Amino acid sequence: MCCINYVFGFRVYRSYSTETHRWVRRVGRHTHRRTLEVDIERSYDLMYHEYRDVVNDSGLKQKPRRLSPSFLAVHLVYFIMALVFRSTPLLWARVAAMVFTCVAFSVALYGASLTHGTGDWCIFCWSFSFAGTLLIILVELCGLQTRAPVSWKNFPITFACYASLLCLSASIIFPLFFLKGYSGRNEMINCRIVSTVFSCLATIAYLSEVSMSKARPGEVAGYMATAPGLLKVCETFVACVIFVFISEPVSYKQNAATMWCLSVYCICFILSAGIIVMCVAEWTGCLPFPFARFLSTYALLAVGMYLSTTIIWPIYKFDDKHGGSSRRPNACGSSMGLCPWDKTLAIAVLTALNFLLYLADLIYSARLVFVTV
Repeated sequence: MCCINYVFGFRVYRSYSTETHRWVRRVGRHTHRRTLEVDIERSYDLMYHEYRDVVNDSGLKQKPRRLSPSFLAVHLVYFIMALVFRSTPLLWARVAAMVFTCVAFSVALYGASLTHGTGDWCIFCWSFSFAGTLLIILVELCGLQTRAPVSWKNFPITFACYASLLCLSASIIFPLFFLKGYSGRNEMINCRIVSTVFSCLATIAYLSEVSMSKARPGEVAGYMATAPGLLKVCETFVACVIFVFISEPVSYKQNAATMWCLSVYCICFILSAGIIVMCVAEWTGCLPFPFARFLSTYALLAVGMYLSTTIIWPIYKFDDKHGGSSRRPNACGSSMGLCPWDKTLAIAVLTALNFLLYLADLIYSARLVFVTV
């Protein structure tokens, strides 16, 4: 009897041929990793095809006595073997990130007593990262990369980069809103501490995945695995954070200069997000002009626009002569989270950060065009 009997207590179909039994028995006779993979695949394929013949051909005299348990057992053995013997450091990094995010949102929902929208955002960051990572793991273990409607060279690393930024934001926001100002140790505080710790661990796991997935010098990879592609992800994420701070409270209607700053954020975000979508969906060949030259031209335009915003926003928000406020209000020290003045300062810092990201993007894009030409 084959090894499945001893592990799961199920009997293989008696209607299976001798060839199938022979290949299934060989699974337990090898310790060499490559040979074991071949034997598992061969036995699985034989059993699957015979199962299909039994179901489709009503003229067969022999019917399987216990169809479901045995067939599910073979599926389970194949899945476990694929997970163990085809594992890589990249796979374990994804599994760790999935576990950490699952613990973070589970503990937060269990006893963290989240009361306002900020907690919902953190739960979304963790649950979205968990669901996407689980989907990627299942697709790769089942070998469905070629059937995916997206470019698998670009999608996993793009998602990992966004997930790392989402978990990083949750790791900063969650303690700022739910641990700051609280004293004592009870179940609610303990759950919030646990969620924060596992959110930080998930951030590290996703950063490890990005580090292992990014393109190496001389390696052929998708655009999103290169430095310019990863910078595009960071640029769009920073722009989203700016949109959150600039809209609550509304701080861009002061004059035409601050309205120009908002238009810069919107234009650059839309173009960067469009580039990411085109790369993930493999639509770059639909452009009527070379994609690399478009990237360098857009990066140059974005650097100029963000340079103007980096100068204009602090002048009109922190200079008393232009209607700004250079002093931090005393009420900001006792308020939960960020006060309006803190958000204005955060917008200035994030604008300078995005300017540096676009500047680095311009340098890499110029090198990309030079190498291509």
